Amino acid sequence: MSSIVRHVSTIFRCPSLVPNSLSCELQQWRGIRVKVFNGNLESALVVMQRKMQSSGIERLIKREQTHHIKNSEKRVLARKNLERRIRSQDLARKLKAILIKKVRALLGKWSWRFASEGEASWKQVIQGKCGEVGGWSSFKVKGYGFRLGKP
Repeated sequence: MSSIVRHVSTIFRCPSLVPNSLSCELQQWRGIRVKVFNGNLESALVVMQRKMQSSGIERLIKREQTHHIKNSEKRVLARKNLERRIRSQDLARKLKAILIKKVRALLGKWSWRFASEGEASWKQVIQGKCGEVGGWSSFKVKGYGFRLGKP
């Protein structure tokens, strides 16, 4: 019985390649276990690195999971992506149209109030800054915008 135990224990023991190493290695199903004897941590780390490289654990860690997608699934995903993009572009277009309408309405409102109100304080500030003769006009349009003011 003891010869069988000795034989089985030698199967699990691996001879160390590091000279004068007292570390005992045992590779188990869930990983690699390395025992450190006499505080010789460097040799234990060398043994552990060698065992990891030989067992393929590094390849398993580095390997990315690639999933095969059928052509029909690719077509479905592309169509859904396109529909989503079209919906978002449609929404952006609608929001832009609403915003432009609101800005134009607000500009028209304040232009009308400027012309119709007589002695409002905000109107006096604008008249003091820009003057009243000639009214407001737009300057030359530039690539990045335009400004309003007295010509």
